[in-house]
Amino acid sequence: MQPARLELSHKTLSKKPRYRRHKEYVENELYSTTLTITRTEKEPFPPSDVTFEIHVAYTNKLADSREVLLPKGSVTPEKPFSFSTKQRVTASGFALFSLGCSPYEQRSQFADSEGRPIEFGSYGIDNFHAVSNTDLATIAGLYLAAVGTILAALGLILTAILR
Repeated sequence: MQPARLELSHKTLSKKPRYRRHKEYVENELYSTTLTITRTEKEPFPPSDVTFEIHVAYTNKLADSREVLLPKGSVTPEKPFSFSTKQRVTASGFALFSLGCSPYEQRSQFADSEGRPIEFGSYGIDNFHAVSNTDLATIAGLYLAAVGTILAALGLILTAILR
């Protein structure tokens, strides 16, 4: 039996300024999560109703969970299943995604988008790092201080050259 493929993707929806190469996940701002389930075999999947739980655990022991009901036989090669949600970043620091399945069908196999088998439970499948508004303000202040230092140094150099 070919496994059902699960792809969990997420992205920040924060409107905060970009201080690094990528857009930041910011505490109390929204992010989106999408779970997509595809099937390559002709037989419909799953063999019975299944509930998937998308669990996000933060380093300060806070957690968020979302449940997705996948009705029996709802995924075929022509009709993948996709579930999207928006939620707030609960805390700054690292957050770890894990995926649960209830009831877990022993005759079902699950793989991620790259074909690696997925074990359900405490297995982390993805993560992100979130910053607080204070962190963003500190970074902005450091950039401003660096620009001020460079301008002061240029002023000293010009003064020394023009004397």
